[in-house]
Amino acid sequence: MSQSPYLKYDEILHHGRYGTAYRLQELVLGFYDPGKFHLHRDDCWGGFDANHRGFYQEFADWYREHGNDEPSFVSACRAIIARDEQQVADVLAELTQLRAMQPGDYPAEFGETSEGAYKAALESCEHFLTIYRSQGFIDKKRR
Repeated sequence: MSQSPYLKYDEILHHGRYGTAYRLQELVLGFYDPGKFHLHRDDCWGGFDANHRGFYQEFADWYREHGNDEPSFVSACRAIIARDEQQVADVLAELTQLRAMQPGDYPAEFGETSEGAYKAALESCEHFLTIYRSQGFIDKKRR
């Protein structure tokens, strides 16, 4: 393989916003720091089409051949981590803001109550924090 797949599939790793792209990003982080990022190929392999399986195989082969300090690999991992850490910070800030307000003060769309919208926003934040925690972006004790 002559070109790093971490450069070749840069768009998927840095900007992919669909389920299989997220799984590929998580798997790549698993190469980078398996003690922190816990997703394993078998956890999501069934959802990969032939193209995404091929992308994963290229990532894995390049990693095995070039190691954990190859520049394009490190750069891709750091970019994914920075993006996800920013998303965690945004969700935590939103959750802090929600917890500081009264449910009746939350803005609601036409046809819904403030309390209902507040509860939905709170549940959404909690859901995303659970995901980030399972992916290794939040310490199990941190809330």
